[in-house]
Amino acid sequence: MRRILALAALASCGPDPKDEAFGFVGEIADATRNGSVIGLWVVSTTQPTYLYKLGDGSTVASQFDISFATDPPPEAINSDGVGIAQLGLLPGLATIPDGIVDGNIAIVGLTINHAIIFRTPDAIGPVWSHAFPTGFSCGRCLSDTGSGLDTFEPVACDLVVLQAGLTSGCTWY
Repeated sequence: MRRILALAALASCGPDPKDEAFGFVGEIADATRNGSVIGLWVVSTTQPTYLYKLGDGSTVASQFDISFATDPPPEAINSDGVGIAQLGLLPGLATIPDGIVDGNIAIVGLTINHAIIFRTPDAIGPVWSHAFPTGFSCGRCLSDTGSGLDTFEPVACDLVVLQAGLTSGCTWY
């Protein structure tokens, strides 16, 4: 019953689903922590690599919600047409504006083994990304299979886990 009430609270506090391009509810592991959730798009096909913030959400008990009002802009997508976003947990009601992230962020949690994957209609790679549909979806990290880098496979978004605290995770770039 408590889980149903938490989901109802998340649903009632979030944006109207018809006003978002994509959104879902996931789990926070290792802690019950209140805070804000943001999407951090890792743009790694440029030098230097940078983060682009797009997406906002919140937490209730051991769950979070995240929504994206629009598709990611070109600045948030790698040059191969694939965008990869980790979700970051910020303390309290903190947030940062959408756009390229300048400076340090007070992250207290991260999706270390999951990511939001966005494919443009003309995306060309990497090979693992072809398993994902065009637009938004969710992915789970697969450890290095000999190529030197981790990859992702599609996973249901309700299985995405945000880890409280910061530990190393998926290394896809």
